[in-house]
Amino acid sequence: MVILGRILQPIGGSAGVVVARIIAVDLFTGERLSRVMSYMTSSRIVEPLFCVPFGGWLTDQFGWRSNFFFILSAAALALVGIFYCIPETSKKLGTRVNKEQLLKDYSELFRDRNFWSNSLQYGFFYSALTIAMGAIPILFAKNYSLSASNSSVALLLISLFLWLVVSCQPDCLKEF
Repeated sequence: MVILGRILQPIGGSAGVVVARIIAVDLFTGERLSRVMSYMTSSRIVEPLFCVPFGGWLTDQFGWRSNFFFILSAAALALVGIFYCIPETSKKLGTRVNKEQLLKDYSELFRDRNFWSNSLQYGFFYSALTIAMGAIPILFAKNYSLSASNSSVALLLISLFLWLVVSCQPDCLKEF
C-alpha cells in the first residue's frame, strides 16, 4: 500500500503544479507572468527547507502519522480557500480543442531547447531531492541512531545545497 501511495503522490503533486501554472498564464502576461512563475518555482525549491524539519519535529512529538493528519488538514484548508477565493480563469470555457493545432504546438514545444533544459533540470532536481528525502532519515536513524528531527537537519542542508545549484542554473544556460 505504501508503494502505491508513493506512485500516486507525485501524480497529485504534479497536477497541482500544472494547474497553478495554467492559472498564472490565464491571469498574467509578460514580466508579471515571469515574476509569478519565478515565485512559484522558488517556493517549490525552498519548501523542503521548512517542511522537512517541521515533519521531523511532528514525528518526534506526535508520531509519524501526525504528518499525514497535518497534510490532510492543510490540503482541506487549501481546497476551501481555492474554492472561495480563486475565480474561474479560463477565457475559453465551452470551446472545443483543435487537435491538429494541439499536435502542432506539442511538436514545436518538443523541439525547443529551453523546454528540454528546464524540464530536465526540474525533473532531475526533484528526483534527487525525493531520493535524498526518503533515504537520509532511514540511514541516519539506522547508522547513527538519530531522531527524525536530527535527521531533518541533514535534509535541510541538502535542500539548501540543491537550491544553490538550481539558483545558478540560468547563468549556466547562457553559454548555450
